[in-house]
Amino acid sequence: MNNEIINNIIREKIPCFFISPHLDDAALSAGGLIAYLSQHTHVEVIDVFTEASPKPYTLSAKAFLRQCGYADDADALFDARRKEDLCAYGTIGITPRNLGLADALWRRLPVVSAVHRALSHVLPEFSFIYPTFRVHVAGGHVSRHDRELAKKIGGELQKIIGEHERYYIFCPLAVKTHVDHVLVRDVCLKNFQHVIVWSDFPYCLVNGITPEKVGAFARVLFTWEDNMDEKKRMVSEYKSQLQGLFPTGGIPLISEVYYSPQQQGTQRKTSGDKSHMNNDAKKQLSITIGIPTRYGGIDLVPTIESVRASIGVVIDRLLVVADRTPIPPEIKNRLRELGVELVWNDKEGTWVKKIKQMLAMCTTDIFITTQDDVIFEPNTVAEIAKAFEEGEHVTMVSSAILPLVAKTFFESILSVGVRVSGRIASFWNGGDNYLSASGRCLSFRTKFMEKFEIPEQIINADAFLYFKNKELGGVMRHASQSIVCIDQPKTLREQLGPSSRYQISKTELSRYFKNDISAEYRIPLYVGVRAVFAEFLRRPFRTLAYVGVFAYTRARRLPITKIANPFWNRGKEADSVG
Repeated sequence: MNNEIINNIIREKIPCFFISPHLDDAALSAGGLIAYLSQHTHVEVIDVFTEASPKPYTLSAKAFLRQCGYADDADALFDARRKEDLCAYGTIGITPRNLGLADALWRRLPVVSAVHRALSHVLPEFSFIYPTFRVHVAGGHVSRHDRELAKKIGGELQKIIGEHERYYIFCPLAVKTHVDHVLVRDVCLKNFQHVIVWSDFPYCLVNGITPEKVGAFARVLFTWEDNMDEKKRMVSEYKSQLQGLFPTGGIPLISEVYYSPQQQGTQRKTSGDKSHMNNDAKKQLSITIGIPTRYGGIDLVPTIESVRASIGVVIDRLLVVADRTPIPPEIKNRLRELGVELVWNDKEGTWVKKIKQMLAMCTTDIFITTQDDVIFEPNTVAEIAKAFEEGEHVTMVSSAILPLVAKTFFESILSVGVRVSGRIASFWNGGDNYLSASGRCLSFRTKFMEKFEIPEQIINADAFLYFKNKELGGVMRHASQSIVCIDQPKTLREQLGPSSRYQISKTELSRYFKNDISAEYRIPLYVGVRAVFAEFLRRPFRTLAYVGVFAYTRARRLPITKIANPFWNRGKEADSVG
């Protein structure tokens, strides 16, 4: 075995902590390495989600119980799983530590309204954070309701690991997988240095996750093929899970793959640790983020701060091109501290004009355009870069749009529209559709975007960019894990304008393309029904209220003479089809 990292761990007796989302994940994905390291240094396995919650259960939870052979008793199942876990690690002399938190399928909403509480007696899904497995749990989108839980997990892990000056954390890569895996990964990356992520087995087989597809988020450090007999004995102890994991029988043993998240390249190293990075990884894409603004207000600061909090990637340039409203000195100073290159235009220009201006300044591989009131998640930019890493044929990447926490009841109604639109965008044609191309966050391969001829008077510029990319032979990918969050209009009047503008998109853009784009606007019925139903399960009355808003904005659509304005206030609209 010739592995610099592992050799250094053994030579220096560096403690290793394997953070397992569920009671079998670490054994499944890293059992061979755990078995080997346990013979040479301190190894601890920490299981995070090891409990269920009281009845009643969701339909997805009941299906999981039946799959495991436990009918309708989650407590009995998890008791059996904890015993299985002890037996599995007992074969190599390790006693796992359980944090005792509820699995995603059993996590309830922290606050439930009286209406939802009443409805949950009929359909328990109304009281759960993740009411369905396929749409919510397997979708991998961590709910905002889990933010406090993430802090709690981080605090618990800090108590256990923080006393060690030197350590390695092993946790899931969490690409196209269970939401609990994503949550654990993000907590580890946020709270610790020296993190190595494993390829999630057997999800990597089902989802086709290979080192080539992982892309910009992480780089391969090493593969592990030793101690597979010990691993097989460990995995075979999880008897309640074997049928669900391996329905065809037998336990396929493949090489374990370990990655380094790219953020590791900029983190401080612990003294004496010489084994962090694999310098053989391919060149990372260079990135510029550009923000056009006409308002220059305080909203710019949290937007830039959220971008600067990105993990897993390096942002080379951050441009802001502003006009119309002067930026106050205190905001200028803060932007300067955040490394922003600020450009002021004395003459007001359209959104398109400012985009062209920033594109002309861009010298990086990737150009990302966003807006002045958008909040980025920590891994948003890394997920964008990962999509481009698929290959040069990918020329455009769209991000998922989610609403910020609503401050009023009306905002919560419009938030329904944002989520429904987001689901439609994700479900429809694998995310390759005009609806997913939102100007809230659009990314381009710079050299390809330079070919675009964009009329400055265009109103629906984001959809135009999607069709232009397609017309020129480009390929768009929808990065569903690349999430940006937006605020909502405060009144129905504010919503009416952007909704009216959206409604004329097909008519407006048809003039700019030779091919008929009408078919591109036909949302498949099953996609729309699926998206609305998923939202209705969680927010029935707000969903019905949004249907009313949707109908109103159709009935009261503004005339084109009032909305044919390329200077439209783009920063204050809802990102929905309503």
